[in-house]
Amino acid sequence: MKEHKVLASFSDEEREKAMKKYQIISPYLEGQMPLHKIAVHSNYSIRTMRYWLKHYRNNGLVGLLAKQRRDKGDMELDEKVRAIVKKLFLTNKNLSLATIHRKTITWCKENKIWQADHTMLDIEVINAKGLPERPWLTVVLDDYSRTIAGYYIDFGTPDTLRTALTLRQAIWRKENPEWMICGIPEIFYTDHGSDFTSKHLEQVAVDLKMELSFSRVGVPRGRGKVERFFRTINTMFLQELPGFIKNKKTIKLLTLEDLITRFHNWLLNTYHNKIHSTTKQKPSEMWNQSGFLPNMPIDLEDLDLLLLHVGKGRIVHSDGIHFLGLKYVHPNLSAFIGETVEIRYDPRDISEIRIFYKREFLYNAIATTFEGYSVSLKEIESERNKQRRKLSKELTISTQSVIEKIKQEKNSNQSKKKTIDQKSKLKRYWND
Repeated sequence: MKEHKVLASFSDEEREKAMKKYQIISPYLEGQMPLHKIAVHSNYSIRTMRYWLKHYRNNGLVGLLAKQRRDKGDMELDEKVRAIVKKLFLTNKNLSLATIHRKTITWCKENKIWQADHTMLDIEVINAKGLPERPWLTVVLDDYSRTIAGYYIDFGTPDTLRTALTLRQAIWRKENPEWMICGIPEIFYTDHGSDFTSKHLEQVAVDLKMELSFSRVGVPRGRGKVERFFRTINTMFLQELPGFIKNKKTIKLLTLEDLITRFHNWLLNTYHNKIHSTTKQKPSEMWNQSGFLPNMPIDLEDLDLLLLHVGKGRIVHSDGIHFLGLKYVHPNLSAFIGETVEIRYDPRDISEIRIFYKREFLYNAIATTFEGYSVSLKEIESERNKQRRKLSKELTISTQSVIEKIKQEKNSNQSKKKTIDQKSKLKRYWND
């Protein structure tokens, strides 16, 4: 079987060279210019460009870097939709993308268009310093069904990393089988902010054959569906919670982790299963009504470029890899003792990290102290700050004490959940 190369295994310089090749052939791919005209302007032969086209169509951006790999399938938009959009736009160039969406709704389908956006939530929760703060929400919404394919809640102004991590979550399969939305969208529609236009995001989009569509600078268009979802969050979710800014001030606020848990449950159990006033269908059922198979990346590794990259390499020790005060292990890492490896990870779950050696993906290494748990970097930072406030006279805070406290809280929460489940079962039995 041919070796499967992933985008994250190449250097920045190599990916930029591949992007330059793509930019040369993109006018042909988009039907804007024939190859012979591109050849005149680019000084590349038609034969060379046909070679690039073949490998790009088969392998995405990696095809412009390496030997051919397994076909990932075409992601071409329906010619009928293209023709309609082209006609509408040429007839009236002032049409907004939202208007074009409405006029082509008959031909739309799930995963045709995804929209991404940020909003500061109208709620105050406790931050890592123990102070009230309003968090930000990033979402990726399926334009057709109104389902949410991915989300990210955190403090601080949204950035490139947050957008990339949200898109990665949106594309890949979810652990919860009730959250079925996944796959590569044909169009990823975003704002023109710098957070949405990073080189990594553009390179991943080209590799996955996902079309990036940007609103014009200073003229955000076609965002009504996402903005409506943000309003729905206020009316159906946030206004019932302590800390909602339009309610009276409350003494006890939620933590960020509490808010994320509640939002996740509300999203899957309420929003996705409530009939939408516009579509007259439940978002989850509308996304899955045709029984289509979403177009997926070959491997999760194809999305590694969207993860946070640790710039400085880490040495493999006899007891594993030391990172963030934790030790990460894998049965086969012993063969790399003394070698320097690269790390990519998702700060929402640092119980495991992805290890690369000489640009090749090796393994997922597991944090020994968090085996069986999913723990975010924010949780560790928050617990460290709690202990600093309680033990202000201590010079240092033991990472192990932080770990033990988090594990105790997670075990306690699991026990409470089991008790609630048991009571619920007894109640149902009594009613029966």
